[in-house]
Amino acid sequence: MFIPKQSHPFSYKIKSSEFICYLFELQTQDQASELLQSVKKEHHTANHHCWAWRWVAFSEDIMNIREHQSDDGEPRGTAGFPILHRLQHHDLVNTLAVVVRYFGGTKLGKSGLIESYSEATQSAIVNSQLTRFEAGYELHIRNSYELENLVKQWLHHQKAPLLSSEYSMHVERKIFVPLEDKAAIEDSLKDWAHTEIECNWSELKLLASLTS
Repeated sequence: MFIPKQSHPFSYKIKSSEFICYLFELQTQDQASELLQSVKKEHHTANHHCWAWRWVAFSEDIMNIREHQSDDGEPRGTAGFPILHRLQHHDLVNTLAVVVRYFGGTKLGKSGLIESYSEATQSAIVNSQLTRFEAGYELHIRNSYELENLVKQWLHHQKAPLLSSEYSMHVERKIFVPLEDKAAIEDSLKDWAHTEIECNWSELKLLASLTS
């Protein structure tokens, strides 16, 4: 999954019509409405403000992707869905895409509209800086120095990416565990059941990939 961390409006012109695509990172799902209104305010003379968004929602250990789109007065299926399909194709999440259209006087037909909204969105995406994310957990491990070798051996066998480590009165680490690996990791931690090693899990969330 990817999120646009840096993006600039991209303009696509055809037969005197101009299509301007904006990509936004969403911090919350409700932010989509606010960002859409800001684009409408900036382009208040435009004929259409079509859009689509994708948002990752978590419920305990389950991940769902919510999606929504709008043609904003264009013929049904010619704007919102082409925008959404581009977001899906590039696996963008927590992202809003808005394509503003200034009508140039020449009708493009349904196929022309689909191609234009898709092309404007595609161009904006490929010209943006995207950051790769994964759904997973932070596993917090706290142990004494006497048990350090045991933890290090476990880390070596699990090959779990280390997010951070701190050495003070105890050793404290944060490990990244992908969603699909949690069950196996939990099973391996049973070997520590009668030790003083403390393990705590974060809630399921999106974390920047260490291999991006």
